[in-house]
Amino acid sequence: MKKARVICFVAVLILAIAGCTDTTTQRPPVKRPPTEKKPPIATGIAWNVQSGRQVSQIQLEEIRQSFQIRDMIVIQVTNEQNSDGVFDPASLKNIDELTEFALKLRWDDPTSPKNQTGVVREAVLAPSTVDRIGSGGPGVITFEWLLTEQTPQTREAALSIRDAALDHPLLNGTVVSSDGRSVYIWLPATDKEICSRIQKTLEQKTQEFNGPERYDMTGILVGAIRQDHLVSGEEATDTASGPSVAYLVLGPAKDQMASKPYIDDLRIRLSEMSVEWKDDFPNVTDVVPEVEEKLLQKASEAKTEQTYLEELIDFANKKVDTVDEKEADLWYEFVDFFEREAQRLKLFKRPEMLRYLSALQRHLQSAGRVSKSDSVADLVKKIHQELIDGRPQNFIVPDTPTAVAQCLLQFQASHTPDALWHFVTPDYGKANIRMQLSGSSTKDTKPLVETILTFMEENPPPVSLEAAVLIPCLTWNPTSGLPQNE
Repeated sequence: MKKARVICFVAVLILAIAGCTDTTTQRPPVKRPPTEKKPPIATGIAWNVQSGRQVSQIQLEEIRQSFQIRDMIVIQVTNEQNSDGVFDPASLKNIDELTEFALKLRWDDPTSPKNQTGVVREAVLAPSTVDRIGSGGPGVITFEWLLTEQTPQTREAALSIRDAALDHPLLNGTVVSSDGRSVYIWLPATDKEICSRIQKTLEQKTQEFNGPERYDMTGILVGAIRQDHLVSGEEATDTASGPSVAYLVLGPAKDQMASKPYIDDLRIRLSEMSVEWKDDFPNVTDVVPEVEEKLLQKASEAKTEQTYLEELIDFANKKVDTVDEKEADLWYEFVDFFEREAQRLKLFKRPEMLRYLSALQRHLQSAGRVSKSDSVADLVKKIHQELIDGRPQNFIVPDTPTAVAQCLLQFQASHTPDALWHFVTPDYGKANIRMQLSGSSTKDTKPLVETILTFMEENPPPVSLEAAVLIPCLTWNPTSGLPQNE
């Protein structure tokens, strides 16, 4: 039986209370499917928001790989005969059975005997594969499966699952419809050719259920199909009834170089910290000049801020190994200082950047372009809320990068830690906003791109950003089949 995972932690800069640490082993990293070897292909459509030009095939593939964006089938399960929709024990039992069946849809890859093709299990979104995030008291966060192996036996238990999903920003409108009546099962596939087989197998399975549920399937193709088989958005989406998804990827417009203003600011912060250290380390004034000299020496060569700080961290660590024990403690302080400075460069751990993501998401929804969007900012706000006390007023981005980092660290102890990498790269240098477009079509995408550009021009981000929108080249009804390569 799936058991709750409870995380207790000392909330640095959030709550000054003691706690304990979850020691559950994290899941291994997501194994990505092998690259498809085929003739020249088109992989969806991606537009650079600022230039208005389509990005290159190489850039497009980098986006897909960075955020593990895959072709997928989405099943919408509805029950119009029940006032609670699918949130009754019988319907949830069928949904759980269908999900467990879908997770096993894997076949040997005829083109690569060592690999398998089919549903990407670790990326499936369904009630039984996602966590509800709750508060176990101040400073204590809990992760529990939304739907456990023991499916609910009462109406109250079924509705508690609905309410928990609606209270989770990444599940509300994604796994559970915003009206609380339907469930969506998102089934990423290893490649587009297998989608039809997955769909046909699922259709056969749904025929075994005798309940009043309806199962509607939509395919979302962001994977590779040949150029001569691309269809326009308008042609592709006429028969699709499920969600239309697009992705907005944001990253720095260019690498931030270690400029003179940056180095001057760094020296000021170092000077301020050395004053704080003086009580514990009276000899700090004798050591700072050596650090200053190295700081200026390393700055004499053209390099990025990140590389610059990595070299300073390496310098301080080497000093720790060469000085006596008493002085080593002071050099540890320098190591810590430069490491904190390096953390400040992780763009999407910075509170002001996460708030910018949230503001952009709100604007897209208020402009009517997007019905629902998800980002790393939503996840941070939810974890912060539950770490404090669970009250709605604490659904906010915390004020410091350290507090943001603590929130993200807690999520890595959940049942699905790899889900974070759908929204941010491991170096936190790029972020992805997953958008569900208003209506059920991707054909009217130019206004979406223009809305994003206008917002970014009228509300400049804290750091110069480059934006790209990835729009699946095909959203289709799997029943009608996929375009086939000839």
